[in-house]
Amino acid sequence: MTLLHPWFLLVCLLAAWPLMSERLRSGGPGSHLPGAWHRLVGPEMRGIVAGQVRVTHDRLGALTTGALWLVIGLALAGPVVQTEPSAAVSNLAGRVVVVDLSDADGGAAVRSMARTVAAGQTGLPVALVAATGDAFDVVPFTTDLQHFERYLAVLEPALMPVGGHEPHRAIAHAEAMLVRAGMIAGQVVLITSATAVPSRKLARDRWLRAIVHVSPGGQPPPAIRALAEETNATLVMAAESPTLDRQLAQTVSGLVDGSPDLSGQMPLQPWLAGLAGIFWLLLFRRSA
Repeated sequence: MTLLHPWFLLVCLLAAWPLMSERLRSGGPGSHLPGAWHRLVGPEMRGIVAGQVRVTHDRLGALTTGALWLVIGLALAGPVVQTEPSAAVSNLAGRVVVVDLSDADGGAAVRSMARTVAAGQTGLPVALVAATGDAFDVVPFTTDLQHFERYLAVLEPALMPVGGHEPHRAIAHAEAMLVRAGMIAGQVVLITSATAVPSRKLARDRWLRAIVHVSPGGQPPPAIRALAEETNATLVMAAESPTLDRQLAQTVSGLVDGSPDLSGQMPLQPWLAGLAGIFWLLLFRRSA
């Protein structure tokens, strides 16, 4: 069990207050009984009646109040129990690397960057798509980077069945892979060295989009900037590729923190709140 807010355990110290208060307020036998009760009870029974009333009324009420404060303190501390993660974790998030092979001169640089991007998010599945005038699945989602790199190494523009350059279609194709795989969150990374791109709009979707431009000059051409705006994608230079990992990691972290089934943690606050409610009802019933 883990406590998310252990400082709230200090509230549990209040559990001792009702017992101490009851001890300080307790006087002689029958001090809590109303009126001239001793006139109604014979001398031989006064000790028994006074002791019984003090135990059942004061001490039991103090114990119930102390238990209530103890449960409240534990609930505020945020206890969670580790459980087995849901099967949905395997399909939590994935990254699709789209390799643009329309520019034959930049093929080596594009493949090198694709290796870097694929290895950036350790533990999450990655898929490979080859793109020219159309897009084609090369490697389905896998966590085996050696398998990924084996196919990436042999990708050449000459192997593509069609020519041309349609990056919008490639991004849509990659996002369809995320849907078919049942991913909850996903990122499409288009890696290109092209300098000219046909203008076309692409509707915004729930997936993260990024474009990595491999350019010797260090600055993407205006056509690539326009492509990023048209596709609502984050434009990243080759040297800034670690920002892609942070972007996807933040999305995955938000999903995990918001879902106990995905994080493998079961919070105990609802159960403790119910137990505190029971103690409160016991106190209310006794005072009534």
